Amino acid sequence: MPNLPEHLVPEEFAGNEWFVEEQYERYQKDKNLVDPSWWPIFETIDKALGGAGTASAAPAV
Repeated sequence: MPNLPEHLVPEEFAGNEWFVEEQYERYQKDKNLVDPSWWPIFETIDKALGGAGTASAAPAV
């Protein structure tokens, strides 16, 4: 996966961009693989990247 542009990584994760990228990769495969608190962050990243979206948009059961 290509690195996320720095301006898309929330400030509170500075220094831990690798973790955000790892979580984002999981989110892209299936959003239910990450905690729902990440979803708004990754939805914002998706929009900024042109609507990449996720493989599964179904809500967690």
